[in-house]
Amino acid sequence: MNAPLSEESLRESEELYRFLVENTPDGFFIAEIPSGKLSFVNSKLCEIFGVSPEQAGEVSIWNGLSPEEHEIVSERIHKVIKDTTPSPRRYIYSMRRMDGTTFKGEVSLSNMMFREKMVIQGIVRDVTEQIRLQDQLRHAQKMEAIGTLAGGIAHEFNNLMQAVSGYTELLLLNTALDSPSKQKLEAIRKSTQRASELTRQILIFSQKVESKVLPVRLNHEVMRIFKLLKKTLPKMIEIKVSSDEHVRDIQADPALIGQILMNLSINARDAMPDGGTLFISTSDVFLDEQYYRNHPELKPGHYALLSISDTGCGMDKETKQHLFEPFYTTKGTGKGTGLGLAMVYGIVKEHGGHIVCYSESGMGTTFRIYLPVADPPKDIPELASEKYPGGTETILLADDEEFIRNSGKELLERFGYTVLIAADGEEALEIYRQKSDSIDLVMLDLLMPGMGGKKCLEEILAIHPAAKVLIASGYSQDKINTEAMAIGAAEFIGKPYQVGELLKIIRKVSDKHQV
Repeated sequence: MNAPLSEESLRESEELYRFLVENTPDGFFIAEIPSGKLSFVNSKLCEIFGVSPEQAGEVSIWNGLSPEEHEIVSERIHKVIKDTTPSPRRYIYSMRRMDGTTFKGEVSLSNMMFREKMVIQGIVRDVTEQIRLQDQLRHAQKMEAIGTLAGGIAHEFNNLMQAVSGYTELLLLNTALDSPSKQKLEAIRKSTQRASELTRQILIFSQKVESKVLPVRLNHEVMRIFKLLKKTLPKMIEIKVSSDEHVRDIQADPALIGQILMNLSINARDAMPDGGTLFISTSDVFLDEQYYRNHPELKPGHYALLSISDTGCGMDKETKQHLFEPFYTTKGTGKGTGLGLAMVYGIVKEHGGHIVCYSESGMGTTFRIYLPVADPPKDIPELASEKYPGGTETILLADDEEFIRNSGKELLERFGYTVLIAADGEEALEIYRQKSDSIDLVMLDLLMPGMGGKKCLEEILAIHPAAKVLIASGYSQDKINTEAMAIGAAEFIGKPYQVGELLKIIRKVSDKHQV
């Protein structure tokens, strides 16, 4: 009676183990030593490597490894054989399917006795997607860290530019129109404006500022940059433009779209030192659900496609992996900052777009940029120019930078205002408590040591809920500024600002709700 029951138990046990082995999410194998011939595989291993169970019996573990992995795997197998503690050792290898395609496999190896022979048992898991996601996470973290650093540098730089801009405009106001110094001062003022635009691009890259978006005709921007490139690129580089007349308008900052075109064109120029062809094209494309699954940061729908290609030296796999990293460059010392493509990446992401690079060594490079489409731009009439407006109100100016306080005080007093100054939030709050009845407007820097501008704003509004507070910051439109506006600040102005811009905003805030 016991023998049949024992046989049935063995059969059930065998069925259970076979069920578990065949339905595990990982590939399982047993390999002979030293040939590596597979003596057992489960169905998942066959699926991973693209072989049938019959084919699996004809191959060895070496057939599933990329050639460069053979030596190191052989050494590790010898260590596993000698190991008296059969605990699995896990390694990641570059593996090869029967059709020649490769993937990253995590392999656990251990020794065991099977049919009175020492064998290697292994578990294989395809971790290609896991590694890709880990790489993406590390890349995103690196970009975020560099972005934070770049944002801080840009903030400090904007403060310095505010001092240069403020004192330059003071000198211009005191300089006769026919003075030889007038032209030089104008050149300085324009340089500060260009520096301001540069820091704005850095802040966009670091996601500390919102770009000035409006409906833009992509083809117009391409032709504008094309005319500039004809004058600046070497003559041995031919520029070809193909614009789809039906391409839809995009919602973008025109200056930054121009920056994308310039940076990628300069990158193409450097890849063609002996000449070649630069291709720029636009087209209207529809990204479907399949594309969305591979790129979940995008939404399915219509996009304007901007393509920039060159016939240059191309890039190897290693270079492509670091392509959009800040400060990464293959150019010699003094020939590149490594920020050009990183800024392109930041601008594209800021616009809700997507950028892809196709390149091989010796085969040239193509960048494909997908930008969300927008409604056609409406014609906006130009505003009539007006003189700098002044006033007689009393303004409390709070900034921790002495040169900004002094230049701001002198400028505002020049246009009729009475100005009180404070070096930090505590001093500003104390002055406001003493003179709130006579202060008409507070101009407040948010990032100050001690009591920051945000806390000072809250305290001022607690004293006088209707207080008019103008926020000034080198971090244009970042999270802190947005929170300040939500708390109750009346307006925001980004540093470095021009005198006319400041005076107009002051009048706008001062005149609002005035009885």
